[in-house]
Amino acid sequence: MPHDPSIDAPPVSRKEVAERRLREMVERLEPGTRLPTFTALRQEIGVSVTTMSRAIEALTARGLLHTRRGSGIYVAAPERVLSVALICDPVHVRGKDVSPFWQMLVSLVRQRASEGAFRLTVHFGQPPEMVRPGDEHRLDSALAEEVRSGRYSGVLAVGLPVSTVHWIQRQGVPVVGFACAGDTWVGLDAQAMARMAVERLAEQGCRRIGLWVAFRPERVGYEDGQPVDPFALRAAVLPFREALAANGLPYLPELVRDSRHTQGGDFAPLTPESNQMQGQRFAWETFGPESDPALRPDGLYAADDNMMQGALPTLARLGALDGSVRIVSHANAGSSLLFGYEDVLGRVEVDPERIAEEMIAALEKRVLGQHAPGRILLPVTWQPPRLLPDQRRVTLQESGLPPA
Repeated sequence: MPHDPSIDAPPVSRKEVAERRLREMVERLEPGTRLPTFTALRQEIGVSVTTMSRAIEALTARGLLHTRRGSGIYVAAPERVLSVALICDPVHVRGKDVSPFWQMLVSLVRQRASEGAFRLTVHFGQPPEMVRPGDEHRLDSALAEEVRSGRYSGVLAVGLPVSTVHWIQRQGVPVVGFACAGDTWVGLDAQAMARMAVERLAEQGCRRIGLWVAFRPERVGYEDGQPVDPFALRAAVLPFREALAANGLPYLPELVRDSRHTQGGDFAPLTPESNQMQGQRFAWETFGPESDPALRPDGLYAADDNMMQGALPTLARLGALDGSVRIVSHANAGSSLLFGYEDVLGRVEVDPERIAEEMIAALEKRVLGQHAPGRILLPVTWQPPRLLPDQRRVTLQESGLPPA
């Protein structure tokens, strides 16, 4: 009997079947065509959710598909695979108190770029001490040459100096920036954050509301010979004052703290303190045994979660978390910085995932010559203090409902 070679052939897996069926479908469609929904594809091919997901991931990795979050699955065009550089200021990944926010953001940008058929590489700018005289871009020579030679279709910039962004733009490369300039600037809505914080504090009866602002020496500028941090002070104090006025509350300068000021409010030289150390000192100077009770707020808005993390243990030690002062802090969704204090803090929360999505979407439009906004302010959400587990049990018992 002649040997049947099919006997020796390995069995075809369900994933391979799904990939083949999906590839055949894609090959019949024009680039840019949206495929049926994930559920419809799975039902048509007759495979499980896991198998369908793996088949889509495999075709996406080959450049045949790309996924737009919240929109659908599309047939990829060859020219859509764009080379993009994500360039970050190194201050966000080194130093005394690097926030997990920046690592979260980079990771999410990489993930969103892969979904959108971008080829992404991650780089860091030169720290100030390594910048050579005459360098206007503050990039290492290899990266600068790659940008100059047109290797990158676009740049995602995180916290880069204005001079660096302008140099990249002069090379004809579009820039989308977060915490820095760009053809499109993606940023936090400081007005919405301050308004939400002050409104919530006012609703709780607070009438003497203070503001704590982290001060970053590496961000300093100068006005009238005095150092000014435009990213922290201007972006936090002015919206805070407007929010107070809108709620009929006074602005009390003595309740505003940033690290340029010593106890008592006298101007002091710039401090090398980390954000966490600043928060610890603010807590001690405001609520410590030698502080003036007349200068204590009954409500507090902390505009930086890293700073608030440093303040919380000291506030607890001083008994300032007993409800005598209401506190609202800036926070990042998914971050663990404020873990353990959710029951005493209200939070105005920003979602790093939304930042990544907006940056990728804006750059895609810029690269493809489509209209893209010059400024995108990210929405914030209110997260009230959470009840502790024992508090939830009491609430259920009092309501007459059976415990979960």
